[in-house]
Amino acid sequence: MKTTSFIVTAALALATTSSAATSTLQFTNARLGTKKAITFDGTELTVPGYCKAALCSTLESVNAAQGSALIAQDATLAAVSAALSAQGNENKALRNLIAGLRTELNALKTTHSNDLSRVDKEHDADLDALEKEYEAADDALEIKIAAVTKMQGPKGDQGATGATGATGATGTFGAAGAAGAKGDKGDKGDKGAAGVKGDAGATGATGATGATGAAGVKGDKGDKGDKGDGGVAAHTAWKVLGSITHDRGPVNLWHDLGLGNKGMAFDINTQWRLRCWDADDGGKQKQMYLRGVADPTTAFHAATVQPTHGLQCASDEAFTDVSYGAACLPHNNGGHTYYAKGNVMWALFSYGGAYTLRHCGPHGGGRFSPGEISARN
Repeated sequence: MKTTSFIVTAALALATTSSAATSTLQFTNARLGTKKAITFDGTELTVPGYCKAALCSTLESVNAAQGSALIAQDATLAAVSAALSAQGNENKALRNLIAGLRTELNALKTTHSNDLSRVDKEHDADLDALEKEYEAADDALEIKIAAVTKMQGPKGDQGATGATGATGATGTFGAAGAAGAKGDKGDKGDKGAAGVKGDAGATGATGATGATGAAGVKGDKGDKGDKGDGGVAAHTAWKVLGSITHDRGPVNLWHDLGLGNKGMAFDINTQWRLRCWDADDGGKQKQMYLRGVADPTTAFHAATVQPTHGLQCASDEAFTDVSYGAACLPHNNGGHTYYAKGNVMWALFSYGGAYTLRHCGPHGGGRFSPGEISARN
């Protein structure tokens, strides 16, 4: 430590008195030029940097109290520091625990995600397998139903004897027979005696009816009859209403093909031609005909159960082999609308692809076949 020398100037002995009551002794640092003064007011001597004995004692007491307080604070701070340190250790442990839990949670998430992905794949695979099994079973059932539909039923019991027919009209009288030949003249008899007049004889019985004469000669051909009333008007030409070139899904073809926007009016007498090209039979063209369709706005929708009352179907447009009602719709349950006749099964399906058309003929496969709808009045 550097020691600073103070030089007491000559003014030390001749200190200036600022007042009659106070005496001052001033010290000057010759090098720095700083000054300090000791004063005495007749009662108290004041020296810069020092305290009075009483004040010093008070200060010492205060300092001691402050020291004790500081020691107590130090102890408190130490305890707080220890608590903070412990809390820090606990926080660190908690952070480590959280980090561990987070790692485990992430691992669980990964495992769960992998499990879900595996389960989804297994579920999809199982669902695909079930759908294929269902479709195969459905196709097999359709084949069996089609075979049973074609099967001739057992011969029914003999019907009851019909009622006796009405008596025929009486035939015409035959022509009169020819007159018999004249007999020879008999000999003249002798004259008898006059007899007594007898009573009038009873009326004789009616003679038996003579034999029926031979049939008369066939009459001449009658005159030509009058011309009959006018017959039923001929049908209009077939009009193609829509073509099915790809699987259109489980749709209502009335809306999907816009059948109501083709400039035709439909009623119960409208004839419908359902045509298809069988993908399971080498693309062969097949067709069938309907009439008596109750509601064309829903008739071509697989998800609608179709009314069959009055429905007729045939293999030709003249309806020479007509079938009726449910025989034209062997599958009709809100998932199937299968129109069928002969070797045609014009099939709409809503449970899974193929949908429209699912079949063209009465066989399995379930592959899309293109088709066409036409109508005429």
